[in-house]
Amino acid sequence: MLEIGQVVKGRVIQISAESVFVDVGGKGEAWIERAELTDDEGRLRVAIGDQVEATVVSTGDEIPTLAQAPPGRSGAAGSRRRGPDRPSRRG
Repeated sequence: MLEIGQVVKGRVIQISAESVFVDVGGKGEAWIERAELTDDEGRLRVAIGDQVEATVVSTGDEIPTLAQAPPGRSGAAGSRRRGPDRPSRRG
């Protein structure tokens, strides 16, 4: 089970307009806001199959939420809102 503050590594398995869905292995699945994975020009820095590392910022939703820390800082950063087109939980 994922815990808030835990740093996890996972594989990108789905990308939507607002969210990136990540398989974190035996720990389950989680999502991260797409905006956290874009460069300064708005281009997405990851693709399906890429590995990402992020911090768990929420576990209360059906699917836990991840965030990436800005360079030089540890811990979670970014918004914790629920994405409007968040991927559905796989059965």
